[in-house]
Amino acid sequence: MKKFIMVLASAPVWLSAMGASETLYLVGDPAGAWNPAVGERMTESGPGVFEIESVMHGYFGFVEKLSDNSYDWTQFNASRYGASYKDEPAVTDGPNTMYYPSTNSWKVESVGKYRLSVDTNTGEFTMTQLEDQPGWTLTSYDENGNPRSYIFDVTDDDAVMTTFGYMKKGYVAVSGTNYGISTSGYGAAADGTVLEPGVTVECTRGGVPFVLGHTWSYAAEFNSVDKTLTLELPSRIYVVGTLPGHSWEPDYGVALDETAAGSGIYKGTVGIDAADDEEHGYFNFSSMLCDNWAFMDDYRFAASTKNEPLATGVKASVGLPSDKTDPYAFVVTPGVYDITLHLRPDTPADNHVLITEATDTGTDLFPSDDGMTCTDEWFDLTGRKVSAPGIGVYILRRGAVVRKVMRMTE
Repeated sequence: MKKFIMVLASAPVWLSAMGASETLYLVGDPAGAWNPAVGERMTESGPGVFEIESVMHGYFGFVEKLSDNSYDWTQFNASRYGASYKDEPAVTDGPNTMYYPSTNSWKVESVGKYRLSVDTNTGEFTMTQLEDQPGWTLTSYDENGNPRSYIFDVTDDDAVMTTFGYMKKGYVAVSGTNYGISTSGYGAAADGTVLEPGVTVECTRGGVPFVLGHTWSYAAEFNSVDKTLTLELPSRIYVVGTLPGHSWEPDYGVALDETAAGSGIYKGTVGIDAADDEEHGYFNFSSMLCDNWAFMDDYRFAASTKNEPLATGVKASVGLPSDKTDPYAFVVTPGVYDITLHLRPDTPADNHVLITEATDTGTDLFPSDDGMTCTDEWFDLTGRKVSAPGIGVYILRRGAVVRKVMRMTE
């Protein structure tokens, strides 16, 4: 197994002459993903001083300016505040020294809600814990050792926890905290243990990371009592594009449901409208919905060529996009189609989409937003069905249409 070795390199110096920053963003795992176009904007409490309260986990940093797309790391790193070395543990309550520019991230030692106060005049920040959040996180490392961290959410069974995330080929491990006390990392008992979708593996305290053979979107389930981990393929894939009344909206899609758990075969009926001032419609796929296209880039599946014509009854290849800043779309004649999608990480050569003219084009394919046509179904962000959603962000399914919704009241 590849070993992750900490290297102490010559650190950038603090440039006090650069002046106070006008904007600042919290970036990294607490902001949802390591994506140069995604961050949580901090509140300016004084010239060059910024604050934010956030649930902190994984790895993080600060940046003055986000990039225009999810792959421009050059612009992002040019205004980035970082640690003195890679994955330096952030100190709570005491000052943390920042370096500018620096691509080194800080590591959160204990998951919880914190108040962060950053002073870009002095080059220091403080991190004060407001609430303990006992729990577990899953960390995915790419082959270069770059981490992404995802918090597990507790299900109705307190022992079983779930999360969902984009994980690159590399390694996977689990770690936990119990009221600020680390419960150490859990992994494989032996080097080279491969984590396959649909296969439950036992986790050993202090073990080495599992090997992940394929880059993909995975749902993960961890049993904190039995210490077992299972990766699953997404239970549904969403069609996004020129959908009726909702053209290329990142928080709106039509669901294709997996025909059987772990099959990687998804089916559904979808209406495709013509694009504005055009005779054709466009679509591709995503394993999640949100309000930010840049955040969704990692979760997209696309055509092999740009604006690829797709005829009924003819299979067309589909997979991870070659250009994530502009995932290629399929082009079709506007209409209602039955769509079958074969999509698995371990069979890239066989992944394809097949469309046929829909046999049922009833009005319930296009449910109205007033909720009178279909019964509402609510799910949390990991895809788990929720019977009584409270305040927060949920996935609302109404008929075949799915969207992300922020609920402000019970």
